[in-house]
Amino acid sequence: MFRIIGYISHLVIALILTVLTQVGGVVWLFVFYAARFFKRKFPLPVRIGVFGGLYLLISFTLVPLLASLSGRAPLPMGQGKDLAPLTILTVLCNRHYVKKELKKDLKSLAESLATENPGQKLYYLDANFPLIDGFPLMPHKSHDDGKKVDFSFYYTQNGQAVDDKPSRSGYGVFSGPKDGEIDQPKLCRKEGRLFYSFTKRFTLGSREGLALDENKTARLIEKLIALPNAKKIFIEPHLKERMGFGDNEKVRFQGCASVRHDDHIHFEIE
Repeated sequence: MFRIIGYISHLVIALILTVLTQVGGVVWLFVFYAARFFKRKFPLPVRIGVFGGLYLLISFTLVPLLASLSGRAPLPMGQGKDLAPLTILTVLCNRHYVKKELKKDLKSLAESLATENPGQKLYYLDANFPLIDGFPLMPHKSHDDGKKVDFSFYYTQNGQAVDDKPSRSGYGVFSGPKDGEIDQPKLCRKEGRLFYSFTKRFTLGSREGLALDENKTARLIEKLIALPNAKKIFIEPHLKERMGFGDNEKVRFQGCASVRHDDHIHFEIE
């Protein structure tokens, strides 16, 4: 009985790791069955340590090579770059892969933004997993083909531009509608879409005193629109109108079946 429970627990862990990282589940099962193959009962801390080391080794060596075969490449990982992850967790979970042509365009875009405003970084959030078209990047509905990526907004503090974000994850701290603007979150709640604002539970910690920098964020959206293969940009309707994109067909509302987009920008190419 205990052996069956043990097997089930390992399968559950592998499933969770697969959902979070795509490749972590395979590595976990390999470590588990390798121990059984050598008929050794390694303590759990040892197994976790071996798993962590092997997972990092595979993620930074083998996975990029396999991703390249399907035309995907990792976005820049260093915080010293013009294009950088907001949190290292995005990289550690292999959620920073895009098509090679998209990576090239985004690097050029980030350089352009930094030229206009020295020191300004373009922070990306979730992109795609490295392998297999159609493999879901939970909890997103469409980040499954290397053609999508989320970006953080820009913010100010006491009226001054800052290189900081109200949410450590990039998600869940919303710039909601003002009086007289379209209140899409309220409309979606009336439809019973309780999932719509659930990202507020996944901020990984938040900071007070930051306000949306509408000018810089609008400038980013303008540059995304201008990219050759730009297809869709999702932001909330009240931000679309407020920033002056009311007539632009590429800037859209994602629908109540998704999550709200007044905490980040969703961008995708053809």
